Amino acid sequence: MKRKITQIAIGIFVTVFLAGVISGSFRNGLRRLVSSFSSGITSIPSSVSDKYSEVKNNFTDAEYLHKEMKKLQLQLQTQKLQYYDTEVLRRENEQLKALLKLQSDMKQDVISARIIMREPLSWFRNFTINRGSKHNVEIGQPVLYDGNLIGRVKEVFSDRSIVITIADPDCQVSCRIKGTSYYGVMKGKGGGSLFKAPDCQLEYVFRDAELKMGMIVETSGFGERIPAGLPIGSLIKDDEHSEIGRAVNNIYKSTKVYPFADFSDPVFVTVITSKE
Repeated sequence: MKRKITQIAIGIFVTVFLAGVISGSFRNGLRRLVSSFSSGITSIPSSVSDKYSEVKNNFTDAEYLHKEMKKLQLQLQTQKLQYYDTEVLRRENEQLKALLKLQSDMKQDVISARIIMREPLSWFRNFTINRGSKHNVEIGQPVLYDGNLIGRVKEVFSDRSIVITIADPDCQVSCRIKGTSYYGVMKGKGGGSLFKAPDCQLEYVFRDAELKMGMIVETSGFGERIPAGLPIGSLIKDDEHSEIGRAVNNIYKSTKVYPFADFSDPVFVTVITSKE
């Protein structure tokens, strides 16, 4: 009995001793773990702060570059607009100079007019000018651009008029080939683009007429209100034919005409208000 009590007591002592040892080691380990974690916590703010500063600097640089790029884009756009305005003024000055010279050379009464409207779908066939009946503009009067026939007046209002160009099928002009006795009627065939002049066709030319590339076509003077000698264009080959002109029947033939007037973007035109 005593031996059993002694064994129980020794077991309790050993258990308590080991528990103390283990508990001390655990506490020491726990202290080390907490100490290590605490040191890690103290080091985190420094690294995070450095990283934050780096990101902030990069973001600031990117924002600055973006703002500078916007400024440069705005400056470039402003310079483009200034160049465009300068180019428009230069072209208008050149056209005005040519217009003044034409007015001084013409024997007829002429007035200058500015194109104020053009429809996108009929860009090459008609336009509106800022002159009308109160400026002595009348239906049928010829309209010139840079000295070349570009059309004739179709409709007249008090302070504006609509001009139909020689590219419109409804515009017909009595013509002759300069330096010859060949006559015909020019009709518009529509078409035209920024890179291609509108199509015009000289019709009712006698079949035996000897036509050559580059012959000048001008007004004949037979048409009402249109004086003779106004340059229109020159003869060129048809796209489908290698020769100048093609027979229409046993009497007449037709040929393609390249107009002298620039249809792309005229600003000022001249209206002949009287016939010589």
